[in-house]
Amino acid sequence: MRTSFALAVLLSSSILLGAEVKDPIPLWPNGAPGALGKEDKDIPTITPYLPEPDTATGGALVVCPGGGYGGLAQHEGRDYALWLNQHGLTAFVL
Repeated sequence: MRTSFALAVLLSSSILLGAEVKDPIPLWPNGAPGALGKEDKDIPTITPYLPEPDTATGGALVVCPGGGYGGLAQHEGRDYALWLNQHGLTAFVL
């Protein structure tokens, strides 16, 4: 178990070195239809994760993490985007 955790931390650290994470872009600039509040968690966004230019393939994917309105599962969004970046793909996390 400890070996798996150490490997995951090491892999995450190496993945972060090459990614360029842009600021989240709101999907509805004037507020989302049916939004229940004005906090960050109530504003749907899409966040671009760009690979290193020298490894970019030109491919892109939209990543839709689970969790619903209550909160996003980070390991299903950011982590997948960083892994895709490592393989030369641009990722957009909803």
